[in-house]
Amino acid sequence: MLPKGAKILDVGCGPGGDVKFFLEMGYFAQGIDMSKEMIKIAKRKVPDGIFSIMDMRRLGYIDESFDGVFAAYSLIHIPAREVVSTLKEFNRVLKKGGVMFLAVREGRGEGFIKEPLDETKKIFVKSFTQEELDWYLKQAGFSPIKFEKKVEKERTGDVCTKKLFVIAKKVNAFLD
Repeated sequence: MLPKGAKILDVGCGPGGDVKFFLEMGYFAQGIDMSKEMIKIAKRKVPDGIFSIMDMRRLGYIDESFDGVFAAYSLIHIPAREVVSTLKEFNRVLKKGGVMFLAVREGRGEGFIKEPLDETKKIFVKSFTQEELDWYLKQAGFSPIKFEKKVEKERTGDVCTKKLFVIAKKVNAFLD
């Protein structure tokens, strides 16, 4: 949905794999993550990438900096009370008509669960129904274009075995 050379922000980029893919496909991409360790790994694995430690709730970019926002399994770590304001922040950095991809955990509720990669730690996870996510998106100035669901039964210890994907377009800007 974006032309070659478009600017994409990977929100919650982890070790940088998606930024690497976007760069290889001819896009200008950069990634942010709250984890210093993930950013270190991303910089090592993708030396041509631009990576920053940043909180998705307060993006350090000027308005309308990006053509696309890619947020795969990062919004799941935001409590329900902060989802709309976080999505409005994504809206703020997207250009008019910009496109956003979200991948989230499908379901209901939120709370702390055991970290799949380190069971001695807990992580916060929020699940979304399609109806709930649709409402959040509209409140934040997005128009959903496509929803898709997927269930991965074989994987164990995965935070997101029931997945919900959405592509949405920025339709309204917010000045707050």
